[in-house]
Amino acid sequence: MKYGTGFDRGLQIVGSLASVISGAVFPIMTVFFGQIVDNFAEYFQEGSGVTVEDFRRRINSLSLIFVYLFLGKFVMGYISMAARISTLIRQAYLRSVFKQDLLPPTNNNGSPGTIAICITTITSLIQGGIGEKVGGILQVLAQMICGFAIAFSRHWKLAGVCSTVLPAVTLTQILCLPALVKLEHRIVTQDARAADVVEEVLASIRTTQSLNAHHRAEEQYKKIVDIAKGFGVKKAFADACSAGLSYFFVFASYSLCFFYGVRLFRDGSIQNPGVIVTWVYNILQWTCVKLLMIFA
Repeated sequence: MKYGTGFDRGLQIVGSLASVISGAVFPIMTVFFGQIVDNFAEYFQEGSGVTVEDFRRRINSLSLIFVYLFLGKFVMGYISMAARISTLIRQAYLRSVFKQDLLPPTNNNGSPGTIAICITTITSLIQGGIGEKVGGILQVLAQMICGFAIAFSRHWKLAGVCSTVLPAVTLTQILCLPALVKLEHRIVTQDARAADVVEEVLASIRTTQSLNAHHRAEEQYKKIVDIAKGFGVKKAFADACSAGLSYFFVFASYSLCFFYGVRLFRDGSIQNPGVIVTWVYNILQWTCVKLLMIFA
């Protein structure tokens, strides 16, 4: 926000509030979905006394609530801002470059190709971080806080047992994140080197052709691209390990939720099966589905 104006800060506040509201919609939806399950179970239970008219009236009312929640999430999900600040950062970067003293070309100064790659890559990362990752973090925090409140209010025993999956998923992401950041930095560095080679060849294309040096430049460029490709393969492997472990914990938490939930229902601790369904959806939103979006 250092490079933003007051209008940009206002947009950030609006976008943050929209992310929080959008995140709170899903836990609220699970409550009404659990009520639908309870209505179906009560209607098909013998001797419940629920008529067809009452059943339809309840289901129609809950269906309208789903529509309203969808409309709210649809509107809030499209309120975001990042393009303005990324443009201001590009302008500030160029102004800083133009203010530098003219120095003889060395390995420390950087070529125009390196500067262009840095501006494009770094500002794109900043734009994605402000527009997507920050909003995603706020949305996840709102989901988790609202989900915890709903889950513990519905049944604290089931909540306490099933929430043990959260430390495992979070620890997996924390352990994988440094490796992903380091590999991404190495990929950007190799891309900048490749841009230097292209810029140098194009700047002296006549000399390169007259000396028949394009084969050497091509080999040098291919070597750098192969190095970047190797880092990209390693980054993909790290992403796969992170996603695989996270989804393993998610599916394990599904099993734990159904096992312990059915046991509590059999013992009479849970009166309505909708509580178990509500908890399954809370696990879906708590764990790596959103965490993967943040740390990807």
